[in-house]
Amino acid sequence: MILDANALFLPFQFGINIDVELARLLGEYRYVVPASVADEVGRLRQDRVPFSREASTLLEHLSPEVVPGTGRADEDVVTAALAMEGYVFSLDGDVRRRALAAGVPVIRMRSKRYLVLEMPQRRAGGSR
Repeated sequence: MILDANALFLPFQFGINIDVELARLLGEYRYVVPASVADEVGRLRQDRVPFSREASTLLEHLSPEVVPGTGRADEDVVTAALAMEGYVFSLDGDVRRRALAAGVPVIRMRSKRYLVLEMPQRRAGGSR
């Protein structure tokens, strides 16, 4: 499960328990965060963006595996998911579209109440 920064804001903005929802969707999972995403959360906290302190604390609490990347969070989320054959958890429409186009399943919020799993479309010829 590759977390985008905005996924860490969900519990505080919408009251969604991401642990419960992810367990419902996936069963077992582990959190992975590109270093660029962890850096982004830190910058948002320094800029005092609403809920960023809480998101930063949640990130520390989750103790995700931190993986290196290019320094561009959106790109790193999709690249890490491809490398690990994982899922992307993001609210960012562009990140979700890029992940799905690359064959990566995406977890997103629906109706501001729960999470859904969106699978990529299979391309002609049976490849992802």
